[in-house]
Amino acid sequence: MDREQRERPAAAGLAALLTRRAGVPVEVGPGEPATVRWVDGPTVGQMAELVAELRADELLRPGALSYAHRPSSHGRAVTALLWLDEAPERCGLHEAVVADRAERDIGRPELAEHGWQRRAAALLGLGPGGHRFTLTALRLLLEVARTHGWEAGLTWLDTTASAPRSRLRVVR
Repeated sequence: MDREQRERPAAAGLAALLTRRAGVPVEVGPGEPATVRWVDGPTVGQMAELVAELRADELLRPGALSYAHRPSSHGRAVTALLWLDEAPERCGLHEAVVADRAERDIGRPELAEHGWQRRAAALLGLGPGGHRFTLTALRLLLEVARTHGWEAGLTWLDTTASAPRSRLRVVR
C-alpha cells in the first residue's frame, strides 16, 4: 500500500473535522503538502487558525498543509460589499484590489444578512457574465459610489435588486 492510499482515511477524517468546525464542506487532498479546499466559509487565515487549534493527532502531518479557498461568485459579491461598507473610502480603489482584499479579509459570506445577500445578487446581475462575479459589475458600483457616495451606491443596488428582470440586447 503506498503512502497516498494510507493517507486517504486520515485526510477524510481531517476533512470531516474541518467541515464541522468551518460550517462549510471541506476537502483535504492527500499529497505533499496536503491541500485543504473549500468554497466560501472562512478566509484562508481563519481556516489556518482552525487548523492551529487541532491536536497533533488530528492532523495528517503538522505543518504539511496548503490552502485553496475558492469563493463562489455570490460569496465574492457579498465579501466585496461588506468590505466596502466597513470603510466606504475604499470605493476609490481599483475593482481588482477591492475583490482581492475583500476575499482575504471577509469570511463567511453565506452568513451575511438577507439585505446583503440581495445586494450581492443585484451586483451579480449587472455584469456581462450572467450571475457570475465580474470586475465589470463591481466597477459599475464603484463608479456610482465615487460619483454619488456609498449610500447612493447601496440605494442603486437595492433598486436594481427589486426591479423586474429584463434582458438587454446590443444593437449594432
